[in-house]
Amino acid sequence: MRADLAARAVLDDIRTLAPAVADWLRWKFRRYRIDRTDWARWERVLVNDLPCRVEAAGPPPAGCEGPSLGANEAAARGAVWTPEDSADDVRSKRHCPDPIKVPPKVRGKGYGRRGRPRTQPADDGELSGLMELYRQNQATVGPMLERCATDGDRLALLRAMRDYLADPNEPRAQARWLSMVRLLRST
Repeated sequence: MRADLAARAVLDDIRTLAPAVADWLRWKFRRYRIDRTDWARWERVLVNDLPCRVEAAGPPPAGCEGPSLGANEAAARGAVWTPEDSADDVRSKRHCPDPIKVPPKVRGKGYGRRGRPRTQPADDGELSGLMELYRQNQATVGPMLERCATDGDRLALLRAMRDYLADPNEPRAQARWLSMVRLLRST
């Protein structure tokens, strides 16, 4: 920053500025030269805004030591951070582009609701119960099973029939069984 100010002959030393103006200038330098590398705004700050701020701050108060402070004395008095001449090489996280946001997964209708036919394979006990149910109702369910495309569809049909026969008055089981019958009888 010092080299940048000296090259433009804006001022010799930042320590000659009022503390509020110096902090403001450091902040602007950090935003426009390090974080964003916005040269046009930095030029505007140096040419337009800085002279207005210095003029508004007025002359330094009497007894101010100003630029004669040594580095150790300034540190002892709590001097504010100043970027070095190599600060242009420093990069902040703001310089990195934002990560790409992945759109949320869109799940199908009824995903995870109670009463949805299971997609996991049947265990041996359940499979033997479903096969017994198939044997008892082979005339009704046989043609519909032939129209099923996958084993999962066949299991879903047999499970819907089992749930319906277990409690014909239960509305969800009844709706699921009737929708399967409507779908597979019409094709």
